[in-house]
Amino acid sequence: MPQPQREKERKVSRTTRVFLTVLVFGNLGLIIGCIGPATPQSPTPDANAHDHDHEDHESRPETYQQAVEQLVSLDQTIRTAFAAKDDETAHDPLHEIGHLLEDVAALAPKTEMTEEQQTSVQQAVDKLFELYGAIDDTMHSREGKSYDEVSSEIETALKTLKSISTPAVEEAHADETTE
Repeated sequence: MPQPQREKERKVSRTTRVFLTVLVFGNLGLIIGCIGPATPQSPTPDANAHDHDHEDHESRPETYQQAVEQLVSLDQTIRTAFAAKDDETAHDPLHEIGHLLEDVAALAPKTEMTEEQQTSVQQAVDKLFELYGAIDDTMHSREGKSYDEVSSEIETALKTLKSISTPAVEEAHADETTE
C-alpha cells in the first residue's frame, strides 16, 4: 500500500478513536447525569424514538467547505448560549458538534488538498474534539473546562479549518472577482 494512503488511514483511525472516546464518555455522562431514576411506568425505548427531530440529520454536509461552515455556525450557537448562561440551549449543539467534526475529518481527504493542509485539518479536528470534550465534561459535572476557558483555542482551530483553500473554492472566488 502506498505510504500516503497508510498515513491517511492512520489519521482517520486516530480521529475515529478520539471521537469514540469522546462519544463513550459523553454518553456515559448522559446516562449518569441526564437521566433520572427509572420508574415502573416508563415505556420501553423505541429504536426510532429520541429527543430530537429528524431534521437535525437531514442537512449533513456533502463537502469539506459545507462541513466547516456548519461547524462555525454551530460553534456560534454554543458560544451564544454559554454567554447567555443558557446551558440547556448549548447542550444538544455541543453533542452535535462531534458529528460535524467527524464530517470534517471524513470529507477533508476527499477534497483536493496538499498533504500539509490535510495534516493541519486533522490537527485542528483533534484539538476541537479535545476542547469540546472538556466543555462537555464540565456540563456533566465532571472535571473539565468552561467555554470561556477554551474559546481562544477553539477560535484558532476554527480559523485553521476556514483558512484551508480548496481548488473549487478558489475557482469560485476567481469567478466572482472577474465578473
